[in-house]
Amino acid sequence: MNEILDSEIKNLELLVQRSKKMQFYKVEAKKNIISIYCADKTVNGFIPTMKKYLPKNEWEERLKNIADISYEEILQFKLTDKKERLYVIRQYITMTDENNVYKSMWDSVGKPEILKELADRYLDRIEDGRFIPITPDWALPMS
Repeated sequence: MNEILDSEIKNLELLVQRSKKMQFYKVEAKKNIISIYCADKTVNGFIPTMKKYLPKNEWEERLKNIADISYEEILQFKLTDKKERLYVIRQYITMTDENNVYKSMWDSVGKPEILKELADRYLDRIEDGRFIPITPDWALPMS
């Protein structure tokens, strides 16, 4: 069962649409997570060239066909408090353990906040189909 409200998804989609850094994206909700998917970086690399040589309606149509093939989940908003409608931002990280073995996982960053506040702060960190990582508190040097 999806715990995310339709209005929350629509509002997040509007915020994503306003971002000038994301041309091809998807917003999906499953259970208690809203995911942002961006077209593969290769697809985003074609955009300036296609804009230069093709009419707008033609390059948009061509890129839609390419972008449907290759989307990558780059950011998550996880609902942590149903009553207050609070979310945390989650980024995908890769790190090594004490044996130098790589591990990849979704990592929550920061404290729970209202979805719009998180979106306003973190959607700008998406560039060229990638999310610019946030250094989690646990990774910062202790003072």
